[in-house]
Amino acid sequence: MQQATLDTWLETAGAGDDGGDDEWLWDAGLQVLRCIVYMYTCAATGEPVYVGQTVRRLARRDAEHLGGRQTGFDRAYTDRGMFVLTELEVGTFEGNVQSADQDKALLAQAAAWLDAREAHWIAHHGTHCPRGEGRGMNQTAGGQLGLLAACAQAARRRSHVAWRTVYAPAFERWMLDKGTDSLLHVAQCDVVQSPASADGTLQLGTLVNNIRSGGTAVPAAWRAWLDVRGFVWNYQAAIWERVNIPAFERWMLDKGTDSLLHVAQRDVVQSPASADGTLPLGQLVSSIRSGNAAVPDAWRAWLDARGFAWNYQAAIWERVNIPAFGRWMLDKGTDSLLHIPSGAGVRGIVQSPASADGTLQLGRLVNSIRSDTTAVPAAWRAWLDARGFLWHTQNLAAHVARRLQRAAPVDPGADADATVALSQLYGSGAFGRATCESLDGIVARYNADRARL
Repeated sequence: MQQATLDTWLETAGAGDDGGDDEWLWDAGLQVLRCIVYMYTCAATGEPVYVGQTVRRLARRDAEHLGGRQTGFDRAYTDRGMFVLTELEVGTFEGNVQSADQDKALLAQAAAWLDAREAHWIAHHGTHCPRGEGRGMNQTAGGQLGLLAACAQAARRRSHVAWRTVYAPAFERWMLDKGTDSLLHVAQCDVVQSPASADGTLQLGTLVNNIRSGGTAVPAAWRAWLDVRGFVWNYQAAIWERVNIPAFERWMLDKGTDSLLHVAQRDVVQSPASADGTLPLGQLVSSIRSGNAAVPDAWRAWLDARGFAWNYQAAIWERVNIPAFGRWMLDKGTDSLLHIPSGAGVRGIVQSPASADGTLQLGRLVNSIRSDTTAVPAAWRAWLDARGFLWHTQNLAAHVARRLQRAAPVDPGADADATVALSQLYGSGAFGRATCESLDGIVARYNADRARL
């Protein structure tokens, strides 16, 4: 929907004529006018002093009064602390405009409402004091007698001239220098040559931001002109559609459909619509996971469907590490977690289809877990404990302490959890059969190992 309000019409820079005085400029489509009747009251006494009307943003109209000299109220208003500004009434007028006559009729309808309501509130609050005989500062009884349509048409002409002489040439200069697809990559700081502007340059990045935010009006003809040249009205949506998603697709094409789990921080991938034809995909993935890069809902679902890991550690354990432990026990037996070879030797390699190459060096992973280099989420720590995983293979006291996540081994006679952990090792032969023939033997081994720590 095109917001055809004077809020933006009257803020558009430029001056001059476009198309002749007899041509009524209008834009086809749904036009919306938000009309406001407002009032200023004295900050000290709370008494009404001025009633006005506008189709602009109220903050913008306030700034005009404060800096203006046109009326007695403008000249009296020299400090924002003097008066309090409030809305009295808001009226919204809209129509699907398809002709100049329909456009004029919509403006006339809005103007009639504004004039009537402004006059009503001026009379109600008694602010019409043309000779300065009272506290009020309204010089008329209300109504602008068609000024709304005249202002709108004048502003439209200024807007068309600005687009024809300043804005469009600046965009063309940018595309000439940067390429036909470059309108996606105008940065906030970018400046471009524009001979018709006051100093020969234009802050194109600022203009683009103002267009996207609605601060600078774009007449329908120029909106179509921008569309043909690939202008991006919603930057985030365009970046995801044209740059990020093609980069993910390129990665999966090269690495496989399950490869989104294994994007490293340093990884870069081709993405033709990006500024230089590549995208640092690893950095993008890190930003997504940390919440620094927002993902639109539609693309979030797209990533979910392709196995994107929002929490890398959780995904690695669920999809790679635990299936590898499961494969090991399937091949070697249910008690085999006691006997995983240490290090990176061939005997410690096991299948894990979701890993980068379909296998996992389980011995190296076990070493990392035991040395605290690899963290184990609480749920999977309990899973390993239930299957007899050894957190330390040589020192029984160290194994129990690390299984219980204690800072130091404790006396099993004073710690029920330690006693349970020791009893679960009974008969396992994990620390030598001689110590496993009785619970007392295990406790004795535990105490001896505890003394060595």
